[in-house]
Amino acid sequence: MPWVRGKYNKGVIYLKGGDVSQEIAEAMGKTGLKKGSVHPWSIESWIRDPYFKEKLAIFIEA
Repeated sequence: MPWVRGKYNKGVIYLKGGDVSQEIAEAMGKTGLKKGSVHPWSIESWIRDPYFKEKLAIFIEA
C-alpha cells in the first residue's frame, strides 16, 4: 500500500493468494483504511480452474 498511496483516484486492485484476512486487517490498521473499503473476490468465481481455488482479486478503495 505505501508504494501506491496517493497515486490512484478510485482504488487499486491486488492479486493475492491464500488466507489474507490477517494481512488485510494489519494493512487496515497501519494505513488507516476505513471499514468497508477492502473488497476481496475469489478469482475462481470467474475462472473455473483449480489453480485459482485460493486466489483473490482485492479492490481497495482510495
